[in-house]
Amino acid sequence: MEEINTQKIEDSPAPSRCYLWNYDKCTIGVPLDNQRQPEEDFELQIIFAKMNLTIDETPFHETKCQKQKQDLSYKAEFNMKHFAQYYLYQLLFYIFGPFTCIFFFNKPMLMYNLGFWSCRQDVIFHYFQWGGHIFSLIMYFYFGLISSLEMGLLWFSLLTRSIIIAAKFSTFNEDRVELYEQSRLSEKTIKFDTVLFDWAAQSKKLKYLEIARSAKRHDFDTQFFYFDFIVEPMQETQKALAQEQNIEIDEVKNGKYSGINLISYFIESFQQLNTRKYIVLTSLIISLIIVATPKAIYCYNYFYSPVEVFLNVICGIFQTIQFNCIFIYLSIALDDMKRKIFLLDQVFYLISTKRVKCCEFKLTPTIDINCPRTIEAWSMLRSITFDYGASYHIRNQVYFTVLILFCIVSIIFVLQIILDYFIIDYYYLITLGIIFFVYLIFVSCYLMSAAKINEYFEDFKTQIENLKFICQDVKRMKKYYFEDCLSEPQNFIHKSFVNHLKQQHGKDTLVIYQRIDCLIESLENAQKHIEYDCRNYPLKLYGIKISFEILQNFVVGLFTVISFVIQQRFSS
Repeated sequence: MEEINTQKIEDSPAPSRCYLWNYDKCTIGVPLDNQRQPEEDFELQIIFAKMNLTIDETPFHETKCQKQKQDLSYKAEFNMKHFAQYYLYQLLFYIFGPFTCIFFFNKPMLMYNLGFWSCRQDVIFHYFQWGGHIFSLIMYFYFGLISSLEMGLLWFSLLTRSIIIAAKFSTFNEDRVELYEQSRLSEKTIKFDTVLFDWAAQSKKLKYLEIARSAKRHDFDTQFFYFDFIVEPMQETQKALAQEQNIEIDEVKNGKYSGINLISYFIESFQQLNTRKYIVLTSLIISLIIVATPKAIYCYNYFYSPVEVFLNVICGIFQTIQFNCIFIYLSIALDDMKRKIFLLDQVFYLISTKRVKCCEFKLTPTIDINCPRTIEAWSMLRSITFDYGASYHIRNQVYFTVLILFCIVSIIFVLQIILDYFIIDYYYLITLGIIFFVYLIFVSCYLMSAAKINEYFEDFKTQIENLKFICQDVKRMKKYYFEDCLSEPQNFIHKSFVNHLKQQHGKDTLVIYQRIDCLIESLENAQKHIEYDCRNYPLKLYGIKISFEILQNFVVGLFTVISFVIQQRFSS
């Protein structure tokens, strides 16, 4: 029993409110409790009811004589056309500022939605950044108070931050982009689409929207997305997962706990266990180091007057804010990878029959692995968890792809310096070395996390194979367990499986054997689904599946090249 219910009391940071979702109630608009629901809850009900529809019939109609239109808002795909288009828009704004209206005189709604004109908070911040850029240009060309290296760093930050903004729009479908170009959207809608605050905080609306989109992308029928556990969860966990006592479960939904509630509970637990209050502070410190280092070295060689020092401080504030935005984004991206690893851990623990790690953090007991319906629901849970937040991860992949190219070019440049092909001043060497080292840490953490996430495919397949072996063992010994009843299984899993079948079907051995075959078939289907996702949906970079073997080979090859270059340098 202890091996199954490995959930500890301190391992259950159950949210204070009950995450409850009943689809039938949502579709008819009945509140889930006696209290008046906030406006956001009704909005969630409409969103989930819309996204949870069955497969659209539009693709099955002919399209020769008419153009069929269907809802593709759940798609998560990278659109190169949108990326290039909005990247150009951002560059135009950073160069021309308010004069960008010359290029957008026929698209006033797009200018408003992109934050190029209005009195919103994000618009003020945009113009503050543009003003800092113009101030830095004046400091460089007119006063000569900042070096070409500092100007290059500022432009690097502007170019890379434009990539972040453009990557957001690259995941929008044609209808969404058309909406931005032709309609004046509310500030709330624009922030929800483009700003990462809701995603970092995992707001209620965003959670259920992303879960619904993931289920829609896989064409899952979520009315069967319900679980039973092999033992009852602790009281705190039940409060977070169990449906209200006065809501009866349909025969089709023959399960006690909703899979949607389960994912939401896992996400909320991660948010409570991992604070993000140090992200802004850490990003600010890194930005100050990058901006202050060249200025400190430059001031050491050239003495400034008090006025020049003051102007340099103002310029440094603008540069720090620009870099701070970039490092906040990178920190949120690494937090996304950490969250996905945590969720996949919990999904793995749901089918584990014994402790996998000595210090594992298990929020719920093992699911009822004797039930084929629960196995099918677990397979849906695994796919939705891996696919959760797909559009946000596409944005991260776009930006980290650029950073990896930057790191590769920097490594090649370092090798050229070692071989004396380039001779640069220590002022440039120290500053560029710090930037390279910081970005290398972020890239390394991202690649290691991606490789760990891809490893879960093999872990899931292995665990499903173990469950199949258990079922096959019981099937092989069926004569002793069910017909002659000469012995009882000693292993708790085997014993629980046998007793469960006896309680449900008594001595009807034919039905029992059919149930075992059905369970084995469900496990095989789950295994095929894992293999399908492993082939088609792993985390990739430049079309290559990220794995620890590839990373290890790359590091070994890199150190081999570096050692050869150093040897050539000292031998010459």
